[in-house]
Amino acid sequence: AETLERFMHQTQQIVALDHPNIVRVYAWDKEESYVLSVEEYVPYPTLQDILDEKSALRDQGQSTQTTIAGSPQFLGIALDTIQALEYAHSHGVILGDLKPQNIFITPQGARLAGFGLGRLEEGRNLLETPKLFLTADYLAPEQILGQTLDARTDLYAFRMILYQLFTG
Repeated sequence: AETLERFMHQTQQIVALDHPNIVRVYAWDKEESYVLSVEEYVPYPTLQDILDEKSALRDQGQSTQTTIAGSPQFLGIALDTIQALEYAHSHGVILGDLKPQNIFITPQGARLAGFGLGRLEEGRNLLETPKLFLTADYLAPEQILGQTLDARTDLYAFRMILYQLFTG
């Protein structure tokens, strides 16, 4: 209950975010122990979709570049992502769940979704949690240990994504 209450206080900041590289969130609501987010529909693939497609082609023996780093899209994805994070952080909002599934690749550039969801696990030692809501590959050590989230949490996840993009 305390986590939900703390989280609901931040939702107005999330709804107020207005940046071309952030998926628009229209509303948040709480019903008993459930939280509902209403956000803009983005009919484009995520970065994870692109990574999965490259992996599938490689597994089928088709010649494909194993990393996205050499792609013309790479620098744009990285810059769009970091600009969206900088904007959100300057408005007191931490994404807390940055991962390729939350980065949409549109003709206008990369757009981030999932803002605030990492806060739902804040304060819990995730090593002792039987069911994990977040994707472990991109979690910062302080997040896993249940410490307070800040901009460094998102930057850690961003570095993990860059590593994945560079190395395939």
